[in-house]
Amino acid sequence: MASVASRLGGRALLLSSPVDPRQRARRSRRGFSGAWNSVEPRDRRWYNPERHRQPNPVRRWVEAETCFDLPDCRDDRFVLISHNILGVNNILEYSNLYMRIPSDSLQWESRKRLICDDLRGWDADIFCLQALDRYYDVESFLRKDGYAGSYKRRTGDAKDGCAIFWKKERFSLLEASAIEFTCHGLRDNVAQLFVFEEAYALSEKWGRIPVVLAGDFNSTPQSAIYEFLSTSELNITQHDRKSLSGQERLKYSFHDLYSCISYCWTDEEIKNASGNSNCTILTHPFRLHSSYASVKGNGMTRSYGGEPFATSYHSKFIGTLDYIWYSTGLECARVLDTLTIASLRGLGGLPNKTIGSDHLALVAEFVFNSRSTGPNLSSEATEKEGSQGEDN
Repeated sequence: MASVASRLGGRALLLSSPVDPRQRARRSRRGFSGAWNSVEPRDRRWYNPERHRQPNPVRRWVEAETCFDLPDCRDDRFVLISHNILGVNNILEYSNLYMRIPSDSLQWESRKRLICDDLRGWDADIFCLQALDRYYDVESFLRKDGYAGSYKRRTGDAKDGCAIFWKKERFSLLEASAIEFTCHGLRDNVAQLFVFEEAYALSEKWGRIPVVLAGDFNSTPQSAIYEFLSTSELNITQHDRKSLSGQERLKYSFHDLYSCISYCWTDEEIKNASGNSNCTILTHPFRLHSSYASVKGNGMTRSYGGEPFATSYHSKFIGTLDYIWYSTGLECARVLDTLTIASLRGLGGLPNKTIGSDHLALVAEFVFNSRSTGPNLSSEATEKEGSQGEDN
């Protein structure tokens, strides 16, 4: 199985509130006014403001409708987590996004504890982590639990990168590679490509190696990027290059409508996007499905096309940017549902005392499904491959 990484928890904390000395003085002057029939509050020492706050939201597993028809054997299943954990330097560089967050919730030591406790609690087989700039802190923690890992830092001046960890008892690394987007005239982003032995051994049985594509794609479900991944095709002339992620909602006047019919791309931009300055229709060879969209969830947490309402939340944005895609040869048995918008707003922002990042972790359990024997490739790619085979 190839896994690419491109780019919570529920601990209740009960605190006793210290008594204000001035309040204690006032109470002593009142004498015995705090009797049972008094309209004033009773002994303020027993007042706990934490009890009046919204309880920490709980994330629950949501199972696929076909989960009962899937194999139950543990060896046929694995859990994968994708999580943008919010790099320390990202907080410093984009401090305006976290001005309302208490400083103690932004400290790496407290966030590290929350993140690592969550990772351990989910007991996943594979972790795909993004925006990580304290790799060895996380690696030393997961190594104790039997995980191996690999890290790829972003190019340029960026301090963060992405990492993949896997359970050594479940998977053996067969091959690894990294992609630097600057080599293709793009930004300083990176990706990791890993092939694990278990999936490789099964590839002969199914004809293809199952693929999982996970990460923070910085693209909404309404974006051109999402359309490209889900349909295997995109005509770039129908989209503004600067708004492919879907995060910018552009407003055009009547005078601009004609120019919107066919967006102008330079030859260099087209070449960077497709590899050929004469090619304006992009394709990829995989049949990809979004894990969360494929598992019907709670109407309070799901939005466009079944995707979560939000996987990321800071002062400038609340919405979905993170996905776990999978190909033929796998079926998604269940996902850990996200939170409602009301719950997120009730937390006062991310990160906080219970969630260590401004992104929610995505958690999905997959099943190697021998009944899913169709090729991973899209129909167009399959036809091309077949014609090449005939030519040979």
